[in-house]
Amino acid sequence: MKTAPPESASIAASPVTSAPAPAASSAESAAPGPAGSVLPAPVGVTTETTAKSGSEADKGTLEQYRLALIAATGRYKRYPAIAMEKGWQGRVEVRMVIGANGMLAGTSIKSSSGYKILDDQAMSMLKKGKTTVPIPASLRGRAFNIDVPVIFNLDSP
Repeated sequence: MKTAPPESASIAASPVTSAPAPAASSAESAAPGPAGSVLPAPVGVTTETTAKSGSEADKGTLEQYRLALIAATGRYKRYPAIAMEKGWQGRVEVRMVIGANGMLAGTSIKSSSGYKILDDQAMSMLKKGKTTVPIPASLRGRAFNIDVPVIFNLDSP
């Protein structure tokens, strides 16, 4: 049985430097139960722009967007039933690429939990959460990455 201890999560945003990562497919085989955790943490934030790099106000706006994304994603938390039955736990870090048009340009697993079903569930949670959070006006026209960790821990629902 592979388990990962609870960790404090960090979410980082960084400039897009290459083509967006291909979107990974997500399995929708989840059942309600103890939820995966998406935890906010302080972060240094930058965005790619054609004019200037992000100012302190831009960093604050991106941090607010990140926190809104985390809150929205929390509504879709599900711990896959098979993972619960088998005692699987882990930490998944998902990279979300937000295009200059504000749409999700791609997602990828930056760091795997070691279990495909947990990785897929984390990806699904974040994709659903993203659709409910509008890009703030001051971030429109910019492309950026956000790395979001999701912790699946059977001890903390």
